[in-house]
Amino acid sequence: FLRYTQGFDDNLPTYYPRLQAQREADAEGFKWFEENERTGNNGGYKLSLPMLANDRGLPFYPSSDEGRK
Repeated sequence: FLRYTQGFDDNLPTYYPRLQAQREADAEGFKWFEENERTGNNGGYKLSLPMLANDRGLPFYPSSDEGRK
C-alpha cells in the first residue's frame, strides 16, 4: 500500500504500453494490447501488470522475444 501512495522515484516516463520506443503521432494506442492478446503460433505473451513494488515495465512488442526486456 505504501508503494502505491508514494509514486515512482525513478524519473522514468509513465505512458500506455506501445509497440515502438519512440511515440509516433499516428500510432494506434490499442495495437500493443492486440499484440499481447494474439493467439496462434505467433501468440502474444498475455502479459499483465506486475506488482507495483516489482515493476520493471512492459516490453514494447508483446509477441516477440526481441521486444521482451
